[in-house]
Amino acid sequence: LGTVLQDRRVLILHGGVPRQNVKLHDLLDIPRFEFDGLRHTNKYMKATPRLTRRDKNMQIISDIVWSDPRVQPGFDESPRGAGIDFGPDITRRFMQTNRLALIVRSHECAPLGYAYPYGEKAGMLVTLFSASNYTKASNMGAIMHIPSDVNLPPSFAQYRASASDHDFVGSNLDGLYSVILDSRELLLSAFEAADVDGRGLVSAQVWQQLMESTLHMAVDWAALQPLVTSVEKDGSVAYVAFLDRYQASASMAAAGGDKAAMNNLYRHRERLEMLFHTIDKDGNGVITMDEFQAALDVLNQHLPRDMLPFEHPSQLMSVLDFTKDNAININEFLESFRLHANLTTAAKWRRAKNKLKAMHHLGMLKT
Repeated sequence: LGTVLQDRRVLILHGGVPRQNVKLHDLLDIPRFEFDGLRHTNKYMKATPRLTRRDKNMQIISDIVWSDPRVQPGFDESPRGAGIDFGPDITRRFMQTNRLALIVRSHECAPLGYAYPYGEKAGMLVTLFSASNYTKASNMGAIMHIPSDVNLPPSFAQYRASASDHDFVGSNLDGLYSVILDSRELLLSAFEAADVDGRGLVSAQVWQQLMESTLHMAVDWAALQPLVTSVEKDGSVAYVAFLDRYQASASMAAAGGDKAAMNNLYRHRERLEMLFHTIDKDGNGVITMDEFQAALDVLNQHLPRDMLPFEHPSQLMSVLDFTKDNAININEFLESFRLHANLTTAAKWRRAKNKLKAMHHLGMLKT
């Protein structure tokens, strides 16, 4: 739940201090592995007539993980749905109880890489965010140096990371995916006409030629091929399997219900991040099909009445799993909700045009 440094004077945690004024040694007795992010929310605690000791322990974990500081005194439950927004008086009380000189936390992106929520003069609490260019936010990252003398303030080394070409291309593929999805039937007809043996295969060269002629895009398809489809050992492309990658999205769009649910959920990005880490039960950084199915079963029980339930788990899993490795990482998870936003056809083509311009600057367009 937290790490204590410098003879128990500096506390490092993710979110913030709990609403209960607990002592640090009491945290060691909390069975943290019993914490369920989907269940132990503020809403759940409110609905429980009388909190047991276990409930209170789970509330402490939720507060430490998901809380944020504010300048107003006191605390209120966080609009995130978990944790609290706590004031300087709550922080000071917790620090005095545990004889702390400084609390270091994260959970919020800081434009300069670090921030003093209560002002640098007040000290007490530092927000430290080391991920520069977080989700393309152009923020700086920072590393904090804590001097051995507790009477001296910490110092910070700031830096700014730039996205690599690989990251840039990957983030701009969504427009291309939309074009392939919209042109699926045309592509299928073209591939079938070229497949004289009826084996469901075309050569990589034919695949590239048909992609260019059917979509009317002078793109370097040889360079794009590894990003959008796989190649058989003999160098051919199984075009039905290639197009089936995008068919799941089309089925969801036709059904409408799951797509609307995804659009509603994407408005709550931070909750999606919390949901991802909750679904990932073994904490290995990816979601398997079993974990995904179990989470959807729970999620369907708690959706608002105006949202349709998720009824196609295997199709939804296929949509989120861009790399087709039967696992979903955090980037795939979040990108899927943005990719399947409710865009008009005209908007999709405008967006694809902008993506192709970006690809041109990366040397991926033929001259």
